Amino acid sequence: MKNIFEPTIQRIRELAEDLAERPDDVLRSLRDCIRADQEPTWVQAAAIVVEAIKRVHRIELFDTQIQAGLVMCQGGVAEMQTGEGKTLSAVLPTVVQAISGAGVHVAAPNQYLARRDHVLLSDVYAVLGLTCGYVHDQANDREACLGYRADVTFAASHTFGFDFLRDAWKRKIHVSRQPGSRLLNALRGQNSFTPRQRRPHAAIIDEVDDVLLDDAISPLILSGVDPYSSDSNLDDSATLNLAQEVAAHLQAGTEYQLSGNQACSLTPAGMDVIYRDFTPSTPMKRTWHEYVDAALRARHAFLRDVHYIIHEGKVQLIDGATGRLFQDRTWSRGLQQAVETYQGLAVTPEPTTLARTTKQSYFRRYPFLAGMTGTARGCERELVRNYQLIVHEIPTRLPSRRELLPMKCFITRTLKYDAVVDEAIKFASQGRAVLIGTLSIDQSRDVSARLAAVSQPHQVLNGVQDADEASVIAAAGRTGQITVATSMAGRGTDIALEPDVRDRGGLHVIVTQMHSLARVDRQLIGRGARCGDPGSARCFVSAEDPLLVDHGPWVCRAIERVFRRGQEIAGPAIVRAIERIQTEQQQRLATRRADALAVEISDQSSLSSSTASDRPTECWAI
Repeated sequence: MKNIFEPTIQRIRELAEDLAERPDDVLRSLRDCIRADQEPTWVQAAAIVVEAIKRVHRIELFDTQIQAGLVMCQGGVAEMQTGEGKTLSAVLPTVVQAISGAGVHVAAPNQYLARRDHVLLSDVYAVLGLTCGYVHDQANDREACLGYRADVTFAASHTFGFDFLRDAWKRKIHVSRQPGSRLLNALRGQNSFTPRQRRPHAAIIDEVDDVLLDDAISPLILSGVDPYSSDSNLDDSATLNLAQEVAAHLQAGTEYQLSGNQACSLTPAGMDVIYRDFTPSTPMKRTWHEYVDAALRARHAFLRDVHYIIHEGKVQLIDGATGRLFQDRTWSRGLQQAVETYQGLAVTPEPTTLARTTKQSYFRRYPFLAGMTGTARGCERELVRNYQLIVHEIPTRLPSRRELLPMKCFITRTLKYDAVVDEAIKFASQGRAVLIGTLSIDQSRDVSARLAAVSQPHQVLNGVQDADEASVIAAAGRTGQITVATSMAGRGTDIALEPDVRDRGGLHVIVTQMHSLARVDRQLIGRGARCGDPGSARCFVSAEDPLLVDHGPWVCRAIERVFRRGQEIAGPAIVRAIERIQTEQQQRLATRRADALAVEISDQSSLSSSTASDRPTECWAI
């Protein structure tokens, strides 16, 4: 592919050189000649983008970045290895699509990356005469409208989805009013319905596999309290408490069963017990067994500091893919209230669903879609099938200097974490920086406590740390620095190395627990050895790790045999077995997404709305 793009890139370089001494007005006039549907004009677009970035940031785009931009101009996915400069590559397709004035949405996996990229690129777009906006989760209608009226709008992917739902809900409220009422309000100047978003035109998605695959079918649910519902003022706290008491006495296996995806179901024997011995006479908003199901899930399937934290007396959900906290999302169908009851917290009112969709359904609405990621390998068919997105692998600018050290295996998690701490201290003592990746807040706290127990200085990045996220990341590349992080540090995080660290071998990444998706592990490992820098990584596993216990007990037995022989290095057979388990999990999730998409397509609309409430109050995620 590189040979195909070389002549085009050479022409872009020549045009960019001719523009070097021209004023900004010339760049803007050339911008007006660009057409998104005319490929020859992309060369001119790329030239003015190269020059604009050079003027603002004093850096020259690499050939690989220009190639990635051209791939996205075609509506494809550019797979660039971590550290190769995806953020700047996205400027070219964004400019090409923004020329029409219809607006381009640049979607990031989270608010941190959206805000970072907005700050980084606003001046570049300004040089080209394009306005730039940023919409955060807590934006009011005025702030959001200003952000969406810009030529380029940055936001987290879920923010785009929820604002779409808000507009759909308000539009339905507006249309449902009587014509006379609308006329009267218009005369009073109160009838204007101004949507936050314009008609979808183009979306450029950062970490496209995370947004369109990993988080594709998590429901985005807009909710509010329905004042006209007979259940709105119903006090079911007694029923919630009774359900917890019953759940505490039910027997696992015989009366209820736990399965994957935090699912829990009563067995026929369990149904007999709860209806024979515990049928409540207290108020209920749903069937009695649904209360007990939710109570069981709150006790056994959703774990504190893994799936949620408690902050200032409130339950805050954790994004399992990134380790970040959801500030404004709750569980639905009574699960939120069941968790609050189990933890002894004040129970929040249960809202009514106003509108819902999924990211999978939402982003398919855009006429133009493109994206970038470092981990599209293995997802190519699904991206084509669901979104008509073709993946193009972009070559690395420099040969990789990453050293993947042999996997280590242990019988217990305790022994594994002891070994993790020993290795982190060893590499830090050599003057290198160390990043320890965990899958949950609970695990990050465990590793942190072990480091503290041996008086080893370190910092923690897990979504609930006291320090600002940016300052933690800025310090992560210093000499001898150890950083313990959840998956927050896995996507889009650039850890800049001090010169001494680079000279001594770079960043060493420790994977403390294999994720069910190999792509997530690759993202974490990709924090090191970026852009030709040296670096190393090692994965640690134990026979008690949930991935292996739940999906590969035979691997656990193999690890026990290896460890009893006095060995710690996992042999090729164990490594291949874990890779197969991860592949099977990815295929299972892909099947779930395909089934969900088939259901969404068969429906007339992915929205289900209620018109009774005056204002949405919350966003839910299941």
